[in-house]
This record gives sequence, structure tokens and C-alpha cells, in this order.
Amino acid sequence: MKKSKKIGFLGLTIALLAAPLSSASFADSSITDSSIIVSEEGLGINVESPISQSNITLDNVLVRSSLRASSGYTNGKKRSVGGGKLWAQWENDGSDFRAVYTHNTKTHRCTAQNDTNDSDSYNGKYFKRSAWVSKGTTAYSPWIYQTLFGNKVFAATK
Repeated sequence: MKKSKKIGFLGLTIALLAAPLSSASFADSSITDSSIIVSEEGLGINVESPISQSNITLDNVLVRSSLRASSGYTNGKKRSVGGGKLWAQWENDGSDFRAVYTHNTKTHRCTAQNDTNDSDSYNGKYFKRSAWVSKGTTAYSPWIYQTLFGNKVFAATK
């Protein structure tokens, strides 16, 4: 009897650990990309500076250096979110980032978030939001410093 309880408990534990527990799985069923985050800020994605990613090679560093030299910042991968394109931009060798969002048919804004313990933070999250901008205009959030984890960009429409 004890052995069957242990096996049952172990099976239940494995099943719970294997189940995906993302916020998107409990939200809008029309969202098919499991990497999309749903929050009060809108739809978002986790971001990590290209400078700090583990796949750094000499070629990547040279390309990134030339991009920064010509524009002053590095663009992250553009993602389709809420009918527009959302991405992050980094400056200062990846220490600061901001959200960028463009939408052609709706008024929109974007938000950058990190995990911090600043006195200005709300529940350990620090947000910087752009103003609402008209359709066809690109929204830029203010710059925010990148923390070790919890860096996200969000897009919202109205």
C-alpha cells in the first residue's frame, strides 16, 4: 500500500511538473504563440540583450559592433503582437533597453519592464511607458536599465 501511494504521488508530481504553466495558456485562446505574455500592460515578450546571450561569436560581436556604431543601438527580433510589430532596442552595450511598437491601424503604446527593487517600482516591477500614438506612428518607451531577469516589452492598442 505504501509503495503504491509513493508511485502515485511521484506520477502526480511528474505530471504537474511537465504541464505548461504559462500565463498565455489561461488567457485569450486566439493567441497561438506560447511565448506571448498577457498582462495589464497588453501583450508582451521576454527580452534579453543580444550582447549578453550565450551564443556570442567573433562574427556576432563584429556585426553588433558595426550596428551600434552606425545607429547607436541594437534592435532585437521583431515579433508580431496584437496586429503590429514589437521589439526591443538596446544601447550602452546592452545595459539599457526600451520597447518599440508600430501598428498601422490602431492607436497604440508600448512599455518596457524590468525586475528591480527601486523605490519607484510597483510590486518589484519597474515600468516605463510610451505615450499613446496614432496609427502608422512608431511608439518608443523611455530607456530602462536591463536587470538580470524579468526584462519584458509590451504592446497595447485601443
